[in-house]
Amino acid sequence: MDFLRNKLILAPLVGGSDLSFRLLARKFGAQVTFTEMCIAQYFLERGKKKLKDYIFEFDPSDRPLILQLAGNSSEPIIKMANLDMFKGCLLYTSDAADDLLC
Repeated sequence: MDFLRNKLILAPLVGGSDLSFRLLARKFGAQVTFTEMCIAQYFLERGKKKLKDYIFEFDPSDRPLILQLAGNSSEPIIKMANLDMFKGCLLYTSDAADDLLC
């Protein structure tokens, strides 16, 4: 992910990466931000609306934005990446993590 070199990045925060905080961080110089971690299977099976409203609250000025997705297999993460709300995002995968970059 060479595009991250020499960027001021707001580290992922548990309980502190909602849209208002990310926008505040950008006001003070953050160039890249992260969403909260989302369990892909939970999102797909249970609470799309609730999770969408909270974790995946977006604003055009909050780009680039890295969405953190977790799962016990890549299948739910790939399904989630193919949802309409994530069209145009890049999916980066590794042994340790899967991220969508919007």
